[in-house]
Amino acid sequence: MTWRIQYAGLCGGILAMLLLGACSPHEFPTSEGGDPGKDFSVRLQFVDDLPVLRTISADTKATAQAGAYRYSVELLRYVDDVAYKLTPDYVYSFTRSERISVLDTTVYLPIDPARYRVVAWVDRLDADAEAGYDVSDFEFISVAEGYDLRKGTRDAFTGTRVLDLEGYNTAGEVVQETLKLTRPVARIRFYAPEALTFLGRVGVDAASMKVSLRYTTPIAEGYNVLRDVTMSTLKDVSLTAVPEMNTDGELEFITDHLFTPAEGTTVNVDFRITGPKDQVLCSYVGAVPVQRGKETRITFTGSGGGGGGTSGGIGINPGFDSEIEVPISF
Repeated sequence: MTWRIQYAGLCGGILAMLLLGACSPHEFPTSEGGDPGKDFSVRLQFVDDLPVLRTISADTKATAQAGAYRYSVELLRYVDDVAYKLTPDYVYSFTRSERISVLDTTVYLPIDPARYRVVAWVDRLDADAEAGYDVSDFEFISVAEGYDLRKGTRDAFTGTRVLDLEGYNTAGEVVQETLKLTRPVARIRFYAPEALTFLGRVGVDAASMKVSLRYTTPIAEGYNVLRDVTMSTLKDVSLTAVPEMNTDGELEFITDHLFTPAEGTTVNVDFRITGPKDQVLCSYVGAVPVQRGKETRITFTGSGGGGGGTSGGIGINPGFDSEIEVPISF
């Protein structure tokens, strides 16, 4: 399975917050905050752990534009060697959007020296600065406002690590740590790699087409960041879209993001492309493998087979750097 989402990144930033306080997620503080002569700080650097994946190639210019990234960070204090509190001692929320090339944002967290588990969630905002996920509860992160098709804003990253800061008590000292982020989601993409060939084959222009995707088996509704498991299930999820031509000459039908168990899973789908009279131009009904951090591509090649039906098999490349291809000829 694959995802070939390009991850993006944000350059440097600085943050300071009060205990259990959070600034507006549409603002990124410009001051370290606190008194460096008195406060102990952790300089936390976020880096992706997916050096070959891509989601977008464009730069962003402001946090209110598409491509802004929201960071949600919680620090949970350890009570012994294996247990930690579920109520965080510190909560931070901020956004950052500059040159989208590497997911690399550094923040300063003024905290009390102790042993913590730090947990982070990073996702994208849309053009109206709205997020695709509800992150009010790290034990149940869910799709915001019902299941819809938000494309890029459904991409997400998460990471966790232990910060053992016991014994540090020097005023003004700064400890630097790195937190690696990975995706808890898989991406599934339906498209025609050669748009003109596809359109010539079906004999219908893209503006007259309707695209629908229905999951015929339940899909995960939420994700527990603290335990790294998917949560609950949604049934009878349906999505619709209008085909779009991209700059590579491909016809994009539908792209969706799914919470996926660490070991991967299989979802059953009913995908249809219909014409102006609701006639089925082509379809794919069956199982699709999905895996975290990878994109499953269901490609309509426009060669071989007969109109309206589907043929072809599922070819899985086991390499992490490759997609899962499900070629469909019609």
